[in-house]
Amino acid sequence: MKKFLALLLAAVMVLAMFTACAKTETAPPADDKPAAETPSTTDKPAEDTTPAEEPAVPDGPFAEEVTLHWVIPAAADSYPGWDAILEKINEITKEKINATVEAELIPLGEYTDKMNMKFTAGEEFDLCFTGAWNPYLPAVSKGAYAELSQDVLDTYAPDVMADLNSGVWDAVRVNGKIYGIPLQQIYVRQTGIRFNTDLLDATGFDPSTVHTLDDLDAYFAQLAELGEGYDVIAMNANTEFYDCMVNALGYDVIISNKTPGVVYYADETPVAVNQFASEEFKEFCLKMREWAAAGYFPADAVTGGTSIGDSGIRAVAFDPAHKPGGDIVEAAARGYAITGIPFGDCAMTTGAVQATITAVSATSKNVERAVAFINLLDSDAELLNLVCHGIEGVDFQFVGDPADCVIESISDYPGMYSFLIGNVFNEYYTDPSQVGTWPETAEINANAQASCVLGFAFDAEPVSTEIAQCSAVVEEYLPALNCGAIEDVEGTLDAFNAALEQAGVSAILAEMQSQIDAWLATK
Repeated sequence: MKKFLALLLAAVMVLAMFTACAKTETAPPADDKPAAETPSTTDKPAEDTTPAEEPAVPDGPFAEEVTLHWVIPAAADSYPGWDAILEKINEITKEKINATVEAELIPLGEYTDKMNMKFTAGEEFDLCFTGAWNPYLPAVSKGAYAELSQDVLDTYAPDVMADLNSGVWDAVRVNGKIYGIPLQQIYVRQTGIRFNTDLLDATGFDPSTVHTLDDLDAYFAQLAELGEGYDVIAMNANTEFYDCMVNALGYDVIISNKTPGVVYYADETPVAVNQFASEEFKEFCLKMREWAAAGYFPADAVTGGTSIGDSGIRAVAFDPAHKPGGDIVEAAARGYAITGIPFGDCAMTTGAVQATITAVSATSKNVERAVAFINLLDSDAELLNLVCHGIEGVDFQFVGDPADCVIESISDYPGMYSFLIGNVFNEYYTDPSQVGTWPETAEINANAQASCVLGFAFDAEPVSTEIAQCSAVVEEYLPALNCGAIEDVEGTLDAFNAALEQAGVSAILAEMQSQIDAWLATK
C-alpha cells in the first residue's frame, strides 16, 4: 500500500510512517504531558436499532456552516473511491465544526509550481500543505498565508497547542508571527543508508562498519564482482544525493538546499557560511567523482534519470530522514528487503519542523474554521485514517488483534502519506513489524541534539534578488558535481564559488548573520 509516492519520496526528507492507535503503547509529547488515548474505530458500541437522527449542528463559533477548500499534494488529481471517502470526511466535519470540505488533489511533482501559480493569481482557497514541497518561508515572504494569532490557535486548535512544545512553535515563527501549524511527525533529521538485504547476505558485508563514505568502497567493489548491474548503487539523480547528505555534513540549512547559507548545527555560536565553499562539501564532491568514474552511478543521473542497471535493483540508496520503521515502507515499495543504518549525527532543526506544515491561505474567508479543521486532522484518528487509508470494510480491514491497529488494503485506493495530512502518530500501522516504532521515534526526538539555531526564521526579503541569482548559479553547478560528472572538481568548485560571489553570496551571508545575531540577543 502507498507505493505510489515511494520513488518520488526516496530522496527527500519527510517519509513518516510511525504510527500509534488506541491501546498501542505511546510516548508523551515533547512537553512531557501524557498523550490522550486515541479512540479506536474497532471498539464500536452495540448496534442501535432506533431511527437515526440528524446530527446536531454545532452552535457557538461553528453556528454558521462554511465550505473549506483544501489543496492536497497527491499522486494524481483523482483516486478510485475518493468521492465516497470525501463524503465520510464531511460527515465528521459537518458534525464537529459545521464545515463541508472540498478537496483539490494536485500531483506531487506539480504541487510546488501549481501552488506558486495560485499565489500569483491570488486564487481563493482555505488551506494547503507547505514544507518540503511548496516551501514554507518563500510562501510566507510572498504573503501567501494568513497570520495565525495566539488567540485563534488557543481557541480553534487546542489539541495541537497542547501537543506541541514551544520549541516546535518557535521553529515556524517568522518575525515572531505564526503562519502555519506543524504536522506531528519525527522532528529530527539524520541521514540514512539503505542496503539491499539479499545483497548484504550474498557478500557478507557488515553495514554496521560504515561510518564514512570511504567505508563503502569495499562493498561497492564486491558488488561490481557480482555483475548483473549491481554495481550501480543509488538513485543519485540531479542533486538528490547532496539533499540526503546535508545532515551528515553537519548543516542546518537556512533557506534551502539549493541556496547558499547554512550554520553547523553543533556549533555553540552560529556562524552563517557558504556550504558550497566548505571543506566537507569539496570532499563530498571528490568522492562523488571517484564513484562516478568507477561506474557506480546511472549514466543519465545529471539530467534526472533513475536507470539503475540491468537488474533493476538499487543495491544502496541514501535516505534524508532515517527513522524506525522506514525500512519496512521502502521494502514494500521496492519489492525486496531493506536494511537501513543511521549515518552521521542527528539534530532537531528548524527545517525539519518546517518540512511538514499545514497553512491557511491569505485569501481564506474562514481562517478560524480552517484552523479548527487542521486541529481535527491532528486529533481525530478516524478522520486522519479516512484520508490516509479510506473507509474501513471498503478500502481497508484490520488484521490480527484489532488492538494492534494493523490494517491491510482491500481496494484500489492507494492512500496518502500521513505526514502530508496530519498527526502521523494517529495513523494505523500497515505492517505488523511497525508496531512499537512510535516509542523508538519518540526516544530519537527526545535525545536528538537541538540545532544552535532551532527556532530561527530568516527573513529573505532584504536579499531576495541575491538569493534568486545565487539559486540560479547553484542549479547550474550542483547537479553535475553531485553526480560526479565533473573531472576537474576543484577547478569547478572555484568557478562555482566565484559565480556565487558575483551573484551576491556575501550579501546573503551578511544578512543571515545580522539576523542570527539579533535573534540571539532576544534569547
